[in-house]
Amino acid sequence: MVSESVICDTEFETPDSNNPTYSLTEVDFNVKNRMISVRKNLETQEFEIYEYGKPETPIANSPDLKEVIKALNKILKTESKFHNEKAVICNHTTKRVSGCMG
Repeated sequence: MVSESVICDTEFETPDSNNPTYSLTEVDFNVKNRMISVRKNLETQEFEIYEYGKPETPIANSPDLKEVIKALNKILKTESKFHNEKAVICNHTTKRVSGCMG
């Protein structure tokens, strides 16, 4: 059975008080020997995947969350510790997260 992490684009609008360039919400994934996270750069309006310890250089970025999720799923397919982990986009109805505003 595949474990799905639902990611909603509306969750990324609140700035982080410690670093207001980026969203307060980050969705984390533990892969092989590193941690990666999805966040939103509020200045560029791009979603990013970055590695903890290397936040200045995104692994992937795009204004389209679907493109970032596609890149994330490629990483999860090859590097996930659980081998059955997948990210999906919130559709605001059946696949919905608690912070969804859609």
